[in-house]
Amino acid sequence: MDHTQLDGVAVFDGKEMLPLGRPWLTAIVDVYSTCVVGIVLTFEQPSIYSVMECIKRANRPKLHLPQSADQFPDLRGIFGRFDEIVVDNGREFAGVAMEDGLVDAGISLRLAPVGSPTYKAVVERLFGTLNSLLNEKLPGGVLKPEVLREFGYDPEKDAVLTLTELEELIWEAITLYHITPRRGQSSPPAQLWKESAKDDGIDVIGDDTELDKMLGAVKYPCRVTRSGVELFGLTFHDEAKVSALLEDLIGYEPVRSRRKGSATARVKVKYNPACLSEIHVWNRRTSRYVTLPCEDERYAQGVSLWHHRRLQEWATLKGEEFSSEADRLLVRAKMIRKLEDLAPTLKGKERRAMARLLNSPKIQSLSDGGVALAYAPSRHDGLAPIIEHDLLAPVRSDEGRKPSRPAPTKKRKPPKPRRAKAILDHTHLKPQTGDIADFSVDLSSWKEIDL
Repeated sequence: MDHTQLDGVAVFDGKEMLPLGRPWLTAIVDVYSTCVVGIVLTFEQPSIYSVMECIKRANRPKLHLPQSADQFPDLRGIFGRFDEIVVDNGREFAGVAMEDGLVDAGISLRLAPVGSPTYKAVVERLFGTLNSLLNEKLPGGVLKPEVLREFGYDPEKDAVLTLTELEELIWEAITLYHITPRRGQSSPPAQLWKESAKDDGIDVIGDDTELDKMLGAVKYPCRVTRSGVELFGLTFHDEAKVSALLEDLIGYEPVRSRRKGSATARVKVKYNPACLSEIHVWNRRTSRYVTLPCEDERYAQGVSLWHHRRLQEWATLKGEEFSSEADRLLVRAKMIRKLEDLAPTLKGKERRAMARLLNSPKIQSLSDGGVALAYAPSRHDGLAPIIEHDLLAPVRSDEGRKPSRPAPTKKRKPPKPRRAKAILDHTHLKPQTGDIADFSVDLSSWKEIDL
């Protein structure tokens, strides 16, 4: 699993046609068949959101393939759960949230050695192939805008691609990749996947809703009270669920740390950084995650953590109230109106930042058109058997505690070189015998050098 920045120009087809720049692609690839099992396309920097969303999409059948893939129905069956995921040492991969989520799901994590891109050669080769395929389809390119304009090409006007259109082009390129034999392979990747799935089945995590709860950013410790859980200035509460949580967890709290007159408990919380509409609280007694909705439902729906923090900063800067849901909705409306007014005067990086403020990361739905996802049993005609796996979170021996990490070693700055005191010892210049006139230097062997 890895990220790459695509060599293409994409433009958000909104009211102001704001250019978003080069998008990031996160992909997870099966090593045996080299099939692409899941992708996430975003204009955000690589983060725990794109990593976890990619793993969740990999576990689901590909119900959103473009119409060009209809003639290859086997491509929709490229999905499943992984026993092990190999990643590099990026912060989003090597962090505590990644390890804790994979432990809950029963997936091992292997970190590639530092400075060894060949350790993940399969995904690196995929990125090179996709870039070459996409460059033939995308209306934009990687040349600098000023160079393109010299040839009469304006990328902001001509490269009119929405995020959805770009994702369809990527899936078309992946379709071609799946049906084309790779160097060193006897069959195309899709054929290798189909044969392997028929012989060994497809491992999946059947309860997708539980997977959504486990794969997210982790916050520990948090405190749950009768008012719910406060996180990022928002309150998450459900009266029945909170009461049941406190009843189950109060017995685990040390007597000294209990608040007088109120029931509280320390808990581990998981949340999706792309949407703050709900959080998932770990109940260590029942070994289950309990979902608590945000009290400010209209505001939190579709608002990412990054957007929420920018709105908080903007409200503070403008002296606006930001305590109630009405206040937050008003601040968001004012910011959007201000950004739309400024759009014609913004250029380059400022316009891309504005587009990011107006758009949230996309989360793939669990259903398609209101039809819930279900797995059919295998048939005599060769449909691969589905092998459902139980999640390991309920049987964790550490009761779901956050994984520990050794304290990062601070790099010591090299000591500043001391300025050596120039001590001039003239004793060796003094003649040992005779007068000072007897001391002479023979310059006959010296040559003049042009400096």
